[in-house]
Amino acid sequence: MEIKTHIAVVSVPVYSHLRSILEFSKRLVHLHHDIHVTCINPTFGSPCNNTKALFDSLPLTLNQMFLPPVNLEDLPHDVHPAIQVHVTILRSLPLIYDALKALHASSRLVAIVSDGLITQVLPFGKELNVLSYSYFPSTAMLLSLCLYSSVLDKALSGEYRDMLEPVQIPGCIPIHGTDLPDPLQDRSGAAYKQFLEGNESFNLVLFSFFYTEH
Repeated sequence: MEIKTHIAVVSVPVYSHLRSILEFSKRLVHLHHDIHVTCINPTFGSPCNNTKALFDSLPLTLNQMFLPPVNLEDLPHDVHPAIQVHVTILRSLPLIYDALKALHASSRLVAIVSDGLITQVLPFGKELNVLSYSYFPSTAMLLSLCLYSSVLDKALSGEYRDMLEPVQIPGCIPIHGTDLPDPLQDRSGAAYKQFLEGNESFNLVLFSFFYTEH
């Protein structure tokens, strides 16, 4: 039996992100018949019907793996959804690592592709001696904002939504503060802090891999 090249895709518990990375994976195995993909999915609570429906018509070379749901009962009832996702990611990292190790031991695992929200997975590739990639399917403007957010945080004071002048984002047209993503609308909130921390991690991972490769 032919041994296929195996790629692990790590998603996040956000429907739009999961749908996007699955479409990417379906396209990948359609174009390259020698590739097998396993999609690893952190969870909290029970997967909704819409999420389950995404896996109903997957090709045979694309498998899914739902990790045991993490416990979020210690979080406030009205916690921002971004915080729910962030905590789910952090608490799922040991489970993700174990899943990757199992795949590496049982198959020809050559690469890890992680959602842009879960860059903490990328260093696992180095430990397992496989390639690591970050999947960021959104706009170039959002990517630039993510990479530049810590600079904006230090350079500008007050709430972005109250600024009279548009916010300058490198390589993009200026944008009004009220049009920035929801986590940036309250700079004193936990979601804003998590947005900055996540983007700082994104920057560190990108530069680390850049200098490693060059």
